[in-house]
Amino acid sequence: MYLDVDVPLHKAILGGTIRIPTLAGDVDLAVNSGTQPDEVRVLRQRGIKKLNARDHGDQYVTMKIKIPT
Repeated sequence: MYLDVDVPLHKAILGGTIRIPTLAGDVDLAVNSGTQPDEVRVLRQRGIKKLNARDHGDQYVTMKIKIPT
């Protein structure tokens, strides 16, 4: 499962946390200082349930840096 999320410029530079929606509910994702545009983070076991299996797939989060105009 793939998700694009807007990250404010100040959080991309200084770091912080953002709220990410998942199938199991919202989670806080740490944004490291110096995060680059289109950087991909993986949330293990937070995606869609696999067929005929007990575990879930991964959720890929692409960081879209939001630059003020």
